[in-house]
Amino acid sequence: MTITLFLAACSLRKSSSGGGGGGGSTTFTVGGTVTGLTGTGLILQDNSIDNLSITGNTSFTFKTAIAQGKPYNVSVFASPTGPTQTCTVANGGGTANANVTNVLITCSTGTVSIGGTVVGLSGTGLTLQDNGGDNLSVAVSGPFTFKTALTIGSTYAVTVSVQPTSPAQTCTVINGTGTANANVGNIQITCSTGTLSIGGTVTGLAKTGSGIVLQDNGGDNLTVKANGTFTFPTLVPAGGAYKVTILTQPSGPNQVCTVNNGTGTANANVTNVQVVCPAIFHTIGGTVVGLVGTNSGMVLQNNLGDNLTISSNGTFTFNTPIADGSTYDVSVLVGPNTQPGIGIVTWFYQGTATSAVTSVIIDCGHNDWAWFDGPNTADQKGTSNPPPSPPPAAPAFDTSSPGGRKYPATWTSADGSGNPTLWLFGGYGLTFASNLTPPATELNDMWEYVGTQNYFGSFGNYWNNVKAPLSPGAPAVRQGAVTWTQPGTGGDLFLFGGEDNFLNFYNDI
Repeated sequence: MTITLFLAACSLRKSSSGGGGGGGSTTFTVGGTVTGLTGTGLILQDNSIDNLSITGNTSFTFKTAIAQGKPYNVSVFASPTGPTQTCTVANGGGTANANVTNVLITCSTGTVSIGGTVVGLSGTGLTLQDNGGDNLSVAVSGPFTFKTALTIGSTYAVTVSVQPTSPAQTCTVINGTGTANANVGNIQITCSTGTLSIGGTVTGLAKTGSGIVLQDNGGDNLTVKANGTFTFPTLVPAGGAYKVTILTQPSGPNQVCTVNNGTGTANANVTNVQVVCPAIFHTIGGTVVGLVGTNSGMVLQNNLGDNLTISSNGTFTFNTPIADGSTYDVSVLVGPNTQPGIGIVTWFYQGTATSAVTSVIIDCGHNDWAWFDGPNTADQKGTSNPPPSPPPAAPAFDTSSPGGRKYPATWTSADGSGNPTLWLFGGYGLTFASNLTPPATELNDMWEYVGTQNYFGSFGNYWNNVKAPLSPGAPAVRQGAVTWTQPGTGGDLFLFGGEDNFLNFYNDI
């Protein structure tokens, strides 16, 4: 009872600072000693609020005193660096009933361990690795620690070097990197039996190729249209088998592709399947016509390099095939010695090879009749079409011509270069005007045959309809007129007389 009354009486006194007796509340200082400190930046803290910077191995005292009977708790708020050190606290906590001087801060430059926990492991062969070199085999789920400790302040990077098998699993790393300022134990390796992708690369597929279809495990189809990487849309279970085959070989051009590394067990994503398509080559050739003799010495050339000697008429094929999609250009390097000075026309001599080419025509001139233009059957209507396009497009034969007729007026004149041009006017027969054919009738249409002096035909020779039937300003329809040209280059054309379909005879010029 006496003690209780004394304490109650003391609680009514005014607080005062001091280290011992006297009236009023008493406060005490908190401090101690630092040893082993070689770095800078060490900060201590008391009761999580009172910070104190330490600069060397010495005794220390926190600025804020603690009331008698109140707790103190000293901790390291910031560890020293330069060099990095780990500082530990001894005698750091208690109740202040006197000045505290025995808190001991011990700093050391040492090593720390790197570890964590593996969960979900059911396979075998899992190997972890730290910083690319410290391998650790893990057999069961649970804690792990790498054998090699790291210097305090060093970085660590934990990865999975080998995934487990039997069953195959995929293990992932959480909290795998950082700086080790203390022992690391929060790295987590999570292993699961999941799904994996199957893929690889396609090489050698022709640019014009299409339709190659790959298949995995007899059911997962994938169409590939270009060289590069591929991945099947359907994943396979980890540890499951895969079998990549070719369901449909490419066409246009046809290729026979093969598969390498196409089968196995997927313990990780598969990316090494190789689909290899061999290069496609095509031969270039055609036909020689009109060549005189059987030992002409004529030499053809493809793409200015592949020479081929031709002895006689018939088919030919150059010795060197060209890659699919490449261009060819056939020309006559040496003309035939059996026909000196004769013009030679090459047809369909340029193009892009997407298959074997057999359409090139080498047409050597010959001293007999040659068909230039128009059908060789009777009673054909005329047609009026634009002139055909010249090379390098493959030449198309002229499809424009007057209709069949008799007694037309015809004559020739010279163009500006002195080359003759054939003209045709009127006559009795058929034309392309729908209101006039059939039947045959007297006509007054005007035609010009371009390239009369050329044997070569096609793009250099064609009918050009200058005036259509019944065109205003033309002479009246007639047959059997007389025609001539004024002498000299570019001379005028003259026409006299003729008979129309009413038996009228003209004497106009």
